[in-house]
Amino acid sequence: MSDQISGIGAGASELPSLFRRRPLETEGEDQKMQNRESLKNSCQEFEGILLGMIWKNMFAHARTLDGEEEERPFGIMEDLAVEMAANSISKAGGVGLWKMLYAQLAETLPETASSEKM
Repeated sequence: MSDQISGIGAGASELPSLFRRRPLETEGEDQKMQNRESLKNSCQEFEGILLGMIWKNMFAHARTLDGEEEERPFGIMEDLAVEMAANSISKAGGVGLWKMLYAQLAETLPETASSEKM
């Protein structure tokens, strides 16, 4: 009995199909466009999360300026409102951070036949 499992080990010629991934160069145009759209959405989500964190920190700091510890009975709802506003701003065009991230990260994706507009 062989101690080698098919496709795994030092003597294996290739990975089993479960672990094999097609190279990006052989993907169709639809897949490339999906990759770019996914990257765009991820960049926009990142910008929204970052804006939300900045706003929450600003509000928390502003509450400490008067020196009194303030109870926040609706703190969760306030945080949710800030997150939703930040996400909406990002999806509507944002402050430009997602566009810079997208431009830099899109260079790592394979080129498409037609240029995509942001």
